[in-house]
Amino acid sequence: KQRARQHMRSLYLDIIIIALVNTTKPMLALSYVSRSASPTAAFSSIRRSSSALAFTSSRVLNTLGHNPRVSHHRHCRYTTSSILQMSNNHHPLDGKNIVTIKECLKDDVLSNQDTIFVDGSWHLDTSRNGRQEYEAGPRIKGAKFFDVDDVSSKGDLNPKDLPHMMPTKELFAAAMDALQIQNNNHVIIYGTQGSSPQFTARTWYTFINMGHDANRVHLLEESLNEWVGAGGPIEKDSTKVSFLADDLNLEEGEFNYVAKDASNFVNMQDVLAVVNDIMAKTKEENAANVIDKTVIIDTRPAGRFNAEAPEPRQGVRGGHMPGAINIPFMDLLDSSSTSKTLKPKDELKQIFTKAGVDIENESTPKIIVSCGSGMLACLVAVALEECGRDPKGTFVYDGSWTEWGLDPDTPVVK
Repeated sequence: KQRARQHMRSLYLDIIIIALVNTTKPMLALSYVSRSASPTAAFSSIRRSSSALAFTSSRVLNTLGHNPRVSHHRHCRYTTSSILQMSNNHHPLDGKNIVTIKECLKDDVLSNQDTIFVDGSWHLDTSRNGRQEYEAGPRIKGAKFFDVDDVSSKGDLNPKDLPHMMPTKELFAAAMDALQIQNNNHVIIYGTQGSSPQFTARTWYTFINMGHDANRVHLLEESLNEWVGAGGPIEKDSTKVSFLADDLNLEEGEFNYVAKDASNFVNMQDVLAVVNDIMAKTKEENAANVIDKTVIIDTRPAGRFNAEAPEPRQGVRGGHMPGAINIPFMDLLDSSSTSKTLKPKDELKQIFTKAGVDIENESTPKIIVSCGSGMLACLVAVALEECGRDPKGTFVYDGSWTEWGLDPDTPVVK
């Protein structure tokens, strides 16, 4: 019994330390954990809030009657000084979605122990492979690689064998542990030429909606080429990505990284309900009342949207969902920039307005974004948030047109 009590105290301590680093209400979290009989419930309470702040660790440790110098729980090692260091550190990129190379090259970013660069490169062009290019180099010094195709739901979890479907929280947590990424890290997502930011936005969106604090996930608007040109530190020697998802042990269920079930994604049944409602309301000439004014944005090129150009995947029909609004992803990018960065906020707002999309959450509480396979839809999600939309009202259709166009029973407009 004494050993069990010691183990429980250690577990509670780890929960509270997460609260110190990741919440804005440490006293509330402390109060809840102190009276809670369930560590799982305590975790749920703590994970509701998100930004870092300073808090006196000794008070927490003394409250539990625990040795104030160290936690002995076998999965964590925290000292009082390291807790205070984590909680007091203000990262210069805190709260920024899109960041520039100039910002990232500053000493207080590069030298910050919480900064981690993650290569999220992906290419529709099958002659290029983001994982292989990362392994061959060059890459940003110390960067990790996140493979959206590998860290994804497969097999029984993905019976249609759709590409890069969102992973389970267990798989994502195991991948973060393998990459040595912690919840308190500031993760800067970048990519190679032709991938950043249009495809790397998927990695950005994945991190945030699998539980990483949105204030600590940043999308580099330029590519690796510009990083090298600006004199950013790189590694040129070859390396290997540290794991394959199939080799990760998900059975034990104990991970250092705290992930959650994917949020702000919808499946085909969700979208079909909206489309059916659109068709019904259109017949009634009352389309303005479609399921609380849900809007569907399709970000594929106009030729594919109108079935005038072929789909890149075999067997996928051309056309679009009834009621969908076409905003081609290229319209959101600055064609004058080498890496096709997002256009300025005012121009983005004009594009959405011209297309008939009201980005205000009050008038359009739900926007569903679709693309070819769930990649470029995430770029639209970034653009909407940059324009001031609350991300809670934006959802990505994970299977997107690959799933919809392959199904012979889904309604299609050509």
